[in-house]
Formats: sequence, structure tokens, C-alpha cells
Amino acid sequence: KNFNASQISLFTSIPCFCYILLQPILLKIIKWIGNKKSVVIGSMMLLLASIIITFSKSFYLMMLGQVIYTLAFLFKSMDSLILKNNLIYLDRENEFLKYESKSRLIYSILTTIIALVVGYLFSINYYLPMYLCIGICFVNLMVSFILSDVAFKENNVEDSKRKVNLNKLITL
Repeated sequence: KNFNASQISLFTSIPCFCYILLQPILLKIIKWIGNKKSVVIGSMMLLLASIIITFSKSFYLMMLGQVIYTLAFLFKSMDSLILKNNLIYLDRENEFLKYESKSRLIYSILTTIIALVVGYLFSINYYLPMYLCIGICFVNLMVSFILSDVAFKENNVEDSKRKVNLNKLITL
């Protein structure tokens, strides 16, 4: 997109600066709206950021996309709390580290594979990796709608069976 080195450097530093400044406010919002809604909002933000970054040509729009992308991860990080809440509810809280470690390992392996494949995809079409990213963000958004967090439904016995089945999904 013909950006110079200093502009590319700003794509990392300004979003991080915004993250640092906005984190206290966003954490209060997350606490107010709850874990599940935070994950859904984070997924929406990732999708929006991917679309903006892919299709914008303006430096300022790209910067906005980068800021949204960075802030989305604060919202999405509540998925770990959902997993922890559900495991506590199922009296399996000692398995949290196992699930969290396994999911990070899978994430690392997939990231490595993607990094190797992306070079080839760029040679086919510069935008192909970003189109795939938008598709994956859309799938991620759909999955976030079916997550269940027991923090708001602890007394609902009927819903407990559903949570047991969703633990694998939450790990994913």
C-alpha cells in the first residue's frame, strides 16, 4: 500500500499507546457487560479491523484498523475467564492450565503453519491472505455467539449439561 518505514512503525506504536491509555476504561466496560459479550464484541472488532485494514488505502483508516485490532484482543481475552468459570462450575478448575496450555500450543502450531503458507498465498494474490483472515474472523464471530459463561447462570441446572458440551468449544 506504499507506506514508508516511519508510517509502518506507527502502525505498531500508536495502537499500543492507545491500548495503554484505554485499558482502564475498557476493563470497566468489560466488567459491566460481562465476559461473553466482551468476547462477542472482541470478535466483531477483529472482523471490522480486518475489513478496514484489507480495503483501506488511507494511512489514517489503516491506523484506525490497527487500533481496533489491538483493542479487540483485550475484549477477546475474556474467553480465558469463561473457560475458568465453566471449569470451576464443573469442579474441574485444576484442569484450567491443561486446557489453556493446549490451546496456546495449538495456536502456536497454527500460527507457524500460517506464516509458512502466507508467503505462497501472497505470490498468488496480495489480498488472498487478508480475505482468508476476514473469513476466519467471521467464523470466530459465529462461534463466540454460542459460548456459555456460568457466571450469570450458576443456579440454572438445566443449562449445566450444555456447558459441559461447550467446554471443548471454549478451548478451541
